[in-house]
Amino acid sequence: MKKITLLFCLLVINLSFSQQYVYTGASSDISALAIKDNYLYFGGYNLNSIYKINLAEGSSKTPVVVVTNISGIKDLEFNGNDLYIAQFNGGTIKKVDVSASNPILIDVLSGVNAPACLQFYNNYLYIGEAYGYKISRINLSVTNPTKEEVVPYANSPWKMKVYGNELYVAETYGNKISKLNLLDTNPVLVDVVTNVNTPTCFDIKDDFLYFGFILSKIDLKSSNPTPINVNLTNWYGYSSNRWIFNNNYIYLANNNDILKYDLNNLSLNDFENKEVNEIYPNPASNYVTIT
Repeated sequence: MKKITLLFCLLVINLSFSQQYVYTGASSDISALAIKDNYLYFGGYNLNSIYKINLAEGSSKTPVVVVTNISGIKDLEFNGNDLYIAQFNGGTIKKVDVSASNPILIDVLSGVNAPACLQFYNNYLYIGEAYGYKISRINLSVTNPTKEEVVPYANSPWKMKVYGNELYVAETYGNKISKLNLLDTNPVLVDVVTNVNTPTCFDIKDDFLYFGFILSKIDLKSSNPTPINVNLTNWYGYSSNRWIFNNNYIYLANNNDILKYDLNNLSLNDFENKEVNEIYPNPASNYVTIT
């Protein structure tokens, strides 16, 4: 039985190292993340610039300034080489071509009531207006796009994510995550997960939606999804934090730092929920099999 005890200890140790620091020491809180071509882009309310770091570098990653003179950022989303910026405090949407040798900020839309989140679907940019309590969109194929209303009321949308033909929405003041069908002529928000404590962020990976202060997930292919506790070690997904998936990692903005969580360990985290059906041989001298 000594070998069995050692095995469980190794599992616990492995999980305890799932959190790593990717970048630390920003001059102000980081509130928006985006990843493209192995570069992680980030901005914040008071950083006054958008930066990028090369994820292929070692632990000493040096941030590079992409553009300056922009603050109040709540979300960053890529559409090709264009990085779209939700300027929460300014009530504007801007973009910058990150492939340009001298990137320049371009105004896309103004008069948005606290834009907190952005998502793209076909030729449209969808915008969550947190204090406007609605979801709007603009047609990107038009030279001078005009904002149009998608749903008249969403209870403070702070995060959105496209999955197939559906748009999932974190309704923060409604304490829930809902969805709408983007193909409908008159889309209606439908509850997906309720009783979520002020959700301001979530993400989707491999048909699962991940959310919560204590990281949980639901199977989006299920007709009646039930939340499952992921049990990710040292998870800091509080309401004010933003996080995104990239490959098999979660990158999370935690105050002035960016953390990385290895999702390769998630299958091990589910062990405590499994029932042991059989242990053999019993007694054993060298090894046992657990079913």
